[in-house]
Amino acid sequence: MNRMWVAAGCLAFAAVCAAAPSLGEGTTKAPPPASAATTLPPEAAGFVGQWILQEEGADSATCPLNMTDRPAATGWVAEALDSCPASFPVFASWGVEDGGAAVVLYDKGQHEVLRLQPNQDGVLESSGEAPTYQLSPFDAGGEQDTD
Repeated sequence: MNRMWVAAGCLAFAAVCAAAPSLGEGTTKAPPPASAATTLPPEAAGFVGQWILQEEGADSATCPLNMTDRPAATGWVAEALDSCPASFPVFASWGVEDGGAAVVLYDKGQHEVLRLQPNQDGVLESSGEAPTYQLSPFDAGGEQDTD
């Protein structure tokens, strides 16, 4: 008798599944990758917006960028606002580490290309191999904020 109920239940389940629309049918946007954070943590929220990445040195080459809250495979999308000099690392996303003390830029392959941490003056700066880069926020007028 139990086998008959199990068989009847299986047939009913199969019928419901066959009649139901496919999962995702009618959607045009793929869900974010499982590794992507969909909610910006509090320690990252203060970094969303426009920044200027500056190469330290006599010429002081710059690359304006926008750090978004749109999820990427690694962290969130980072976009160059203008063409960046060839000497700058090519980046596609950003994230924070060490509780928000480090900002990390990643390439399209999800590899770390630049890590910036506060120096003794509190300025976000890369360390290690030359050249050294600094990350500063833009002010509302689109200029580098020096405060």
